[in-house]
Amino acid sequence: MAAHCSSQLDAIEHLTDEQRKIVIDKVQLGSDMMAALRKEIDTKPKHEDPTTTLAEVDKKIDILVAETKAIFSTPPPKVEAPKPDETKAEEEMPAAEEVPASETKAAEDEDMN
Repeated sequence: MAAHCSSQLDAIEHLTDEQRKIVIDKVQLGSDMMAALRKEIDTKPKHEDPTTTLAEVDKKIDILVAETKAIFSTPPPKVEAPKPDETKAEEEMPAAEEVPASETKAAEDEDMN
């Protein structure tokens, strides 16, 4: 059961190893509980009630579903990569400080003539 669960969790790439372990442990716990209940039902006489009621089983399953659903619904982390167009444009454009003042003055004088 845990191996099947682990292979299914591998498909969800954004989960951490800790989150995967939590889910596997919870599923294993639920599976063990159901196996113990099945064994109890099989060994007891049919006229005796099991120690766990169907409502309790449903409640435990609902809790398991809610806990694992919370883990599965965690959004993948946002990865912000720098935009290559913006970084190249900044590198190619010379800064205003790099142009000597004498050149800009000469260019202004030529425009006025």
